[in-house]
Amino acid sequence: MKTQFECHEYFSGVYHIGDVTGVHFTLIILKEAKQAVLFDCGYGLVDVKSVIVPLLEKHSLDIGRLRVIISHIHRDHVFGARWFDSFYVHEADVVLLDTYTDKGAREGALQKFLNNQLVLDGFDESAFYHDDYHRRIRVGIPSFDGIDIVHLPGHTPGSVVLFIPEHRLLLTADNWNPTTWLFFPEALPVEEYTENMKSLLSFNFEHVLCSHSGELVVGKRLRDYINGLTADNFSKAVATTTPYPEIKTLLCHPEPGTNFIFRGK
Repeated sequence: MKTQFECHEYFSGVYHIGDVTGVHFTLIILKEAKQAVLFDCGYGLVDVKSVIVPLLEKHSLDIGRLRVIISHIHRDHVFGARWFDSFYVHEADVVLLDTYTDKGAREGALQKFLNNQLVLDGFDESAFYHDDYHRRIRVGIPSFDGIDIVHLPGHTPGSVVLFIPEHRLLLTADNWNPTTWLFFPEALPVEEYTENMKSLLSFNFEHVLCSHSGELVVGKRLRDYINGLTADNFSKAVATTTPYPEIKTLLCHPEPGTNFIFRGK
């Protein structure tokens, strides 16, 4: 059995946390405001709050000072929100809530994790299947001193990214990962995604954290990736397979270390 959570404090009060499935989320302590923001929640197989509360207490904060922001409504980011009273999401993604949190989506995810022995003995399947995300959701993203929250449609229409000026740190969620996916039905066309990603070049970031890596990434890699989102690179893309074989997909490398998979035509 893997360790249920891994946690890296890359900057003072910034904790990048990976759950047992390898999905990451980030806790940001806003010291002057005496608040905290949790950016995403992972799959939530284990109580996410159990790792967050001790970190809050380390900074003399209680759970009432925490706000949960979901970068986009996909199951590996929102399922863990079941451990909190409420979470915020951009209004453009609300329409995806039922698709990605219905009982079928939960059953499919849980079966995969059972097969891979990632589920603890005594896991409450009923609670996992029947928790009501509708009563927890808050539509619209609040603002916070010390964080720029940017609506960046791409991976989904309501995707948001975070920029923390103090640390020159950008949190891209799933708009950029070691393998970036842009092929689900709700994903924007590659041309629109490209234009939106270019807007990030105006931010003075030196470091990047994303959802499917525990690594603190040097900002130049993301800049190179964005500059590599070109028609020429797209034209060189080759057919590839994913866990969703019903969707035709293409693969290219806008930046040498990044796989970019997008919908084929």
